[in-house]
Amino acid sequence: MGLFGSDGRTIIGVDPDLGAEIGRVLGVRLEFVDTVFAEVLAKVADGDLDLAMSAVTDTPARATKVDFVNYFSAGTSIVVQRGNPSGVTDIKDLCGKVVTVMGGTVQENLLTRAQTNRGDLPMTVRTYASDSDALVKLRTGRSVAVLNDFPVAVTLVNGPRTSANYQLASNAQYEPGCTASWSPRDQTGLRTHCRARAKN
Repeated sequence: MGLFGSDGRTIIGVDPDLGAEIGRVLGVRLEFVDTVFAEVLAKVADGDLDLAMSAVTDTPARATKVDFVNYFSAGTSIVVQRGNPSGVTDIKDLCGKVVTVMGGTVQENLLTRAQTNRGDLPMTVRTYASDSDALVKLRTGRSVAVLNDFPVAVTLVNGPRTSANYQLASNAQYEPGCTASWSPRDQTGLRTHCRARAKN
């Protein structure tokens, strides 16, 4: 959905391409900036960012703070080391194990809810500022899994630079939801414009 190009600086992927097209249709130039995911919601709500597009999920709690335009639906997938040495095939298999995830995501919330009624075998959930940091822990054996949006997970397990390290635990997608662009609640023009175009 969004990653750095070969120069390590240019943001590329579906979200930047879609954002550039939105800018073209609206007649504005969008500048993409790398931001810690856990800070994105507050920055959009405060108007420090005009738009967020980073495989972000539309949730009722987030909708109280920002405006959404949904553009596809996907769930959460479990990514494990290639060969799946811990034998993880389902979220319940993460009990008693270390799991890493990017902080502030729906995946972090999913893991928190999955802890309910786990008794003596709670997961150890470690959160990081970036997905890359969480994946380093998985690749080096310091966690057994990373939870990601399905499109991100599929890219990881099929990408030329990452496929040797990762695979999906299964084809399951947990808690599918709408992925959306976020904008400040008082800036509903994008949503209004998208609805008007959809009717034409």
